[in-house]
Formats: sequence, C-alpha cells, structure tokens
Amino acid sequence: MKYFTYFFRSYKEIPANLKTSIILLFLIILIGTVGFSFLEKVDLFTALYWTIVTIATIGYGDVIPHTL
Repeated sequence: MKYFTYFFRSYKEIPANLKTSIILLFLIILIGTVGFSFLEKVDLFTALYWTIVTIATIGYGDVIPHTL
C-alpha cells in the first residue's frame, strides 16, 4: 500500500507543463502511427517504427515508402 501512496505523491509533484508535454508526445505518436498505418497500408509495428524515426528526425535510409 505504501507504494501506491508514494506513486500518487510523486505524481502530484510533476510540473503541469511536463505532464502536458508527455501527453502531447504520446498523442503525436498515436496519431502518427495510425496515419502511417492507414496511408501506407502497413502493420502497426512498422507504422510505429516509422513514426518514431520521423519524430527523432533520423531519416528513412532503410525504408522505402509504398506510396509516391
């Protein structure tokens, strides 16, 4: 039980702008994954990989897009 109280106590100490940033990052990853999966007709794991690569600005040296 003490672990739960520690988690909720520490969760309240996180600044609001950091919470917002983390939520927005997860939303961007979710929307990007669904978008790649729908537009490129690939599985969700590949779409998630492409989304992470795009967000990290690494580039697609190893992936060839299916659409023009």
